[in-house]
Amino acid sequence: RPDGSCLALPGDAAVRLLLRKDMAPCTGDAPQGRRPPTRSAAADARLLEGGHLHATTSVAWDASGRLLASACCELVALWHWSGVGRPAPLRVFALDAPPHCLRWGSRHLYMGSQTGSWARLSAPSDAELHDAGAEAISAEAAAVAASAASSDKSAASLGTPSCSAPATHPGAGEAAPEPAGCAAGGHRKIGVVRQPTLQLGATGVRRCEASRPHRRYLSWNDHGTLKFFPPGKEGGSGPGQVVVEYSRERGAAGVREVRAPCGLAHGALGPGTFALAANPHGSAARLSVHVATPSLKAASFEHTLPDGEHIDAVAVSRHFVAAFTSPLRLLRIHSLSGVPFGAISCVGSVVCLAAHEDLLLCVMRAPGSEEAPEPQLEFALYGVSARERLAVGAVPLSPMSCLRWAGISTEALPLTLDSAGTLRALVLCGTGGPTLAPAAGEGVPVAE
Repeated sequence: RPDGSCLALPGDAAVRLLLRKDMAPCTGDAPQGRRPPTRSAAADARLLEGGHLHATTSVAWDASGRLLASACCELVALWHWSGVGRPAPLRVFALDAPPHCLRWGSRHLYMGSQTGSWARLSAPSDAELHDAGAEAISAEAAAVAASAASSDKSAASLGTPSCSAPATHPGAGEAAPEPAGCAAGGHRKIGVVRQPTLQLGATGVRRCEASRPHRRYLSWNDHGTLKFFPPGKEGGSGPGQVVVEYSRERGAAGVREVRAPCGLAHGALGPGTFALAANPHGSAARLSVHVATPSLKAASFEHTLPDGEHIDAVAVSRHFVAAFTSPLRLLRIHSLSGVPFGAISCVGSVVCLAAHEDLLLCVMRAPGSEEAPEPQLEFALYGVSARERLAVGAVPLSPMSCLRWAGISTEALPLTLDSAGTLRALVLCGTGGPTLAPAAGEGVPVAE
């Protein structure tokens, strides 16, 4: 805290608060040079619970010392702590990329992500902080009354459900605070993990500046980088520029600059080729494909989709381009020159698309899983040239985590990475039974 009265310690799902008055100094007065006991500091450490499901990585106090921001791998939580009671988070911000650092401004919190993007998060108003302080005082008084009343009742209470006891026991003369995560009526709140739609290798659009374009990566992988630049001058007109830098192309074909289409939404980068997906307002969605070293006379091709369709995800390979459209949930596959290979009707909404050589991996949400507390995903692997579906199954995820990345290895194995940091390979059927997984289509952890 800025005044030095409290120390916030990340590392667990609950942020620990250690008060300065409870910290025992380490001096040489103890017998035989031993440190004085610090049990009281550990016993009085307060926990901020109910904001995170995963281990917190960073915390930051604001200049006034009233607000504390904490971050884990998928969200940022804001707390108001006044030294009374155990507060619940004031606000929780879901993120598209894992946060790397937090820094407070005058009235905003700035978050830098591990992908190089940043976001500006609004702080609560003074009225909200006043209400939060009043609720904390009321909760502390209610806890004292409940503690006194519970001593006169029997320990066996089978009529109503209750929350589990807190991890730390209150000291002498201190009332036990209400466990975090308890709602009215004594029922425990269950955390919900939502799965965002991913465009692999892209940095997300900042919500605070969604009305005006900004510089960002459309795609970044082992084939190179695909970057979008808005008009240079303030208030400049035009859709901007798209610059591609191939990692394996040399000479004039290695770097290329094209005019961005109106309504640019997504971009995908493949070996010597890239695709741009545009959803312009008031007109049909379009796919444009650009080839570095074309075998035909033309180096660019444009595909116009039927009216009413919106492109949610796109992937490109050496031989084809694929786009998932809504609201009909169609997976459209075209050749680079625009010849349609087919349109596949899917039962779930898309999460991401990945392409490698002749393979196309499509990850979707399982039908009927919208209200589930954890994401339930399915995958389908297609062989484009043979026009067949090679494998289908469920995408394994760690408990209370979501999908962060998916791709195809050089050995033609689908790979998935979840927010818990576990990389899995989806075992496919071959000449014999799979040796690493009990059945084909199941995931095998290969790295953590």
